[in-house]
Amino acid sequence: MNRAAFVNALALAKARGVVPKRLPRAAEPLAQQRRYAKRIKRRVLEDAMRLVRAKLVPELERLAESTSKVGHAKPETDAAKTDDLGDILDEISRDYYDKWTRREFVKLVRPVAVEVEMFEAAQLNKQLSAALGEALSIDVVGNEPWLSDAVANFTRENVGLIRSIPEQFFADLEKTLSKEIADGARWEDLAAGVEERYNVSESRAELIARDQVSKFNGDLNRTRQQELGIDRFIWRTMGDERVREEHVDYNGQSYTWEDAPEGGPGEPVQCRCYADPDVLSALE
Repeated sequence: MNRAAFVNALALAKARGVVPKRLPRAAEPLAQQRRYAKRIKRRVLEDAMRLVRAKLVPELERLAESTSKVGHAKPETDAAKTDDLGDILDEISRDYYDKWTRREFVKLVRPVAVEVEMFEAAQLNKQLSAALGEALSIDVVGNEPWLSDAVANFTRENVGLIRSIPEQFFADLEKTLSKEIADGARWEDLAAGVEERYNVSESRAELIARDQVSKFNGDLNRTRQQELGIDRFIWRTMGDERVREEHVDYNGQSYTWEDAPEGGPGEPVQCRCYADPDVLSALE
């Protein structure tokens, strides 16, 4: 972060009597969210489902046979089928994690962190350049010794989150199918249950992608502003019907990072608000 260059630009702006313009809206990292969700679904989840379709689905008819809601099988038969189901899912899980080692998860997540940080840097440079005009003729974002740790932290936390998606998928399958087998469900119903749990996992992947990209984008914005010596920010909402009611009240208000409500824009789950640098206060 070129703090010295920014301080010099502020001094020049003050000397020239520059009045900061209303900053252009920082773009929301929607493309980064979509690409992240797609990577999770098309690689992490589809690999899990491929194994389920190959090793579990062909066994559903056998697992469902001789039980019905009218004439129920003996309890020991149900227990044996539940054990069979657990054994199949254990095998699927072993095969899955033989391929999806921690290194593979890191290879999936880390490029996302790099892409988000480059996106946020461009947004902040755009805003500061618009605010100070000719007084700021260089990019102030760069030479950031803290950035490698930030990328590493995002990668570590997200590897844990993404790894939990197939884990939860397999666990949900065992819980759901065990109950349905005990209730005498037909194999067609069991197959439908597999697809339903997969859809739930896809939705969870999308939620994680949106939330994690937004939070990382907001955290980078905060750190970069503080590194430049900008101690205050203006809370901005996206200005649509999805904005939380309480965040409407924050919109347009100036806060220090220390007294920011709810930890600041982007911190609450699914929050799409962002922090404009309060350049006017920095000029005072």
